This record gives sequence, structure tokens and C-alpha cells, in this order.
Amino acid sequence: MGAQCDDTFGLFQAFIRQGQTFFSSARHLEHRASPLFFYYAFLNLAKAYIALRKPDLFGSPLKHGLSHRYKAQDDFNSQVVAVAERGVFPELYELLTEEQLPKSCSFRVVDLLGYLSDISFEYQVAGFGTPFLLPVRSKLFVSQKSETVSEVWPVFAVAPHEKLVGRSYALTALLNAFEEVSLGKTECERIFNLKASVRLQYRFFQSKNIYHIDADRNEFPKLREDSRAALKLLFMPNVFADEEDFHFALPTSDKPTLKLDEFIAGYLIFFYLGSLVRYRPDYLERILRSREAWIIRRFTTSCATTLLRHASTFLLGQNRVFHSR
Repeated sequence: MGAQCDDTFGLFQAFIRQGQTFFSSARHLEHRASPLFFYYAFLNLAKAYIALRKPDLFGSPLKHGLSHRYKAQDDFNSQVVAVAERGVFPELYELLTEEQLPKSCSFRVVDLLGYLSDISFEYQVAGFGTPFLLPVRSKLFVSQKSETVSEVWPVFAVAPHEKLVGRSYALTALLNAFEEVSLGKTECERIFNLKASVRLQYRFFQSKNIYHIDADRNEFPKLREDSRAALKLLFMPNVFADEEDFHFALPTSDKPTLKLDEFIAGYLIFFYLGSLVRYRPDYLERILRSREAWIIRRFTTSCATTLLRHASTFLLGQNRVFHSR
């Protein structure tokens, strides 16, 4: 047991140090080269996370678990990253989400860009569509029924509501346990610190169940389990210190039950760009001369630190909040 722990720690330490080295080096490179080093940084952090849980996987070489097929006639909108049945990425995805990816699964790069909070404005301006991330504020309502018993239920404020238009498929699990409610101007400002000028941008959801909490707090575990089940597909931690408690990361319409979030999407995009840096620099140059060039540059220069913060939350097993961008 001791020798196995030493071996696992050695693996973990090596992957963390490799990841740190690649990340530090990538920050000094231009956007034509840095995606490859950023990808290797996150690849090694992913391996570190896997090594703590499945160290035996590294008894033999573990491939990336991803591929990108280049076709000269394809434009940027048709670019996809395909997932293999075995490799680092499918193992990481299963550990993070507790779900296996379906066979022959692939993701459009344009869709993945919609999960990056640092470039959400640019994503819309570029005409790619509506981003998939929605900030959420949460509160626990308490109604005191006696000296020893209270009624408790969670309530969420989600905005902007325009991002939910045409995406009702994403709320199926949530609406099994929560219902949409209306809150007046006074309640919005008092409870969620929302001014009248922004109140209409929000939609509000409260638990269908009311939990009775006594001195033994027996129903607290049920409240937690019910909320986690309802939010499992959508929940994404907020790694910045602002008024939003977390985010909803909506699934895409073609994969309505498949969880995606900022880290998973960013990891896949860095794989894609890193593949172009390594194998198809001519196509990368073509992209950098197109209208997509500025959003690729913004992604490369702005998103890596946010992804690193997400990586630290799952590596440490804690939802840590950092200073603003």
C-alpha cells in the first residue's frame, strides 16, 4: 500500500510539474504557437486528476482520446473535435461528470466557443449565436414555524432570460424539482440585490418541495441531494468573486442530456488549435486571415487563466473563488 501511494504521488507530482512548465511557457508565446503548449498544460493537469483516482491506467501509454480530421475545403463553422472510446479526455469527462460519453461523439468548435465566459461578448458579435452560460444567484428561503422548526426551500435568479429562448430542453431536469415563479420589484432588490432596471432580465425558480428543518436537521441531506440532482446537468462553479453564485452551462440542442462546461469546452478548443499548430499551420494561418481571427486571438490570450482556475477547483476538490479577471 505504501509503495503504491508513493508511485501515485510520483505520477501526480510529475504531471503537475509538467503542466506548470507548459503553462508558464505558453504565456510567453504568440497565439500562433501558444495553443499547443496550453493544451499540453491542461492535458497534464487532466492526467494528474486521473492519476489520483485511476493510477493503473498509466501502466501503459494513455492517448489523448481526441482527434481532429482536417479537410481543406471545410470552413471554420464545420470544424469538429471527435472523441475516442479510450484516452485521457473520455476518462476525465467520466470522472468530472459521472457520465460516459456516447460512442462516436463529436463537438463543433463554434459551439464550444459559446461556453467561454471571457469571450461571450465577442462570440455574439461574431455572429456565432447565443452563449450557453447564464449567471445564477441563489438564496435559501426560511420560514420560522416554531422555536425549533423552520420551513426551508432554495430559490434561483437566472439571467439573461433571452439565453433560455428556444432552449427549454435544457431545463427538463430542473423543472422536475423546481417551478418558475414571479418576484416583485421590492422582493428582487431585498432578496437578490437586483435593481428595478435589471429585474425583467431575470427568471426565478423555487423548489417544489419545502423542507422541514428541526434541531436535528434531518432533512438537510435531502435538500442537498434533491438540489444536486436537479442541477447536475447545468451546474458550473463561478471561479470569480462577483455577485453570481454559480452558472448554468446549458447543453447544446443536438446533445440535450450531455453536460458541457467552460473547462471541458476550453480543453477541447485548445486540443483543436494545438493540433493545427502542430500538424496544419497552413490552415491555422488561413483562419487567422479570416473573420474568426480576432475571436481565436481573444480565446488564446484571455481564457487560459480562467480554465486554470477551473482546473484548480477539481484538483483541490474545492470550489475556490478568486479575484476578478
